[in-house]
Amino acid sequence: METKYFKRFALTDRLVSIEELRHIAQMQARMDELVRYSPVQHLSDGYSFSMEEVCDTEISFSEILWAEGVNAEHSFLHMKNGETIALPFGTHGLETFLSDSKEPRFLKIRRSVFLPVSMIEKVSRKIVYLKGRDIPFKISVTYFPILFYGLYEYLTAGIEKWCVQDYILSVGKLNGSICS
Repeated sequence: METKYFKRFALTDRLVSIEELRHIAQMQARMDELVRYSPVQHLSDGYSFSMEEVCDTEISFSEILWAEGVNAEHSFLHMKNGETIALPFGTHGLETFLSDSKEPRFLKIRRSVFLPVSMIEKVSRKIVYLKGRDIPFKISVTYFPILFYGLYEYLTAGIEKWCVQDYILSVGKLNGSICS
């Protein structure tokens, strides 16, 4: 079977008709949707994954130090052992791929940078440092709320959830009165 390659939608110095661009743009939009919702077939149990297109071995999500989308068609997984794994899909596909991970949870701190929340050692409103690394990761103002709430969720995961009504009832019992 012959592989077909499609032109990417782009404007150059060469004059082209709108009708020619319409065909290319529509094809590109279809391809983008296909990649966004099904980047590359991979097998995952939420803790590890394998991809025939990338490597033959199973890789644990917990071995990912950080991930970055390079452009619309490529992204990288930077591993704890120093290796970098190139993936054949862009930032949207990477986000979908990382959302399959049950542990660790990945947080988006920039348009194309994802960090495992369990690897964060130091954080401020502008910078994140990962455990055992001296690489500062800048936090985008746009993605700060995602980081903030993701960290909050991670740090409070072991706390038993309670509500105000439970608190009032427990205080009332201690004072000898029961609230209704």
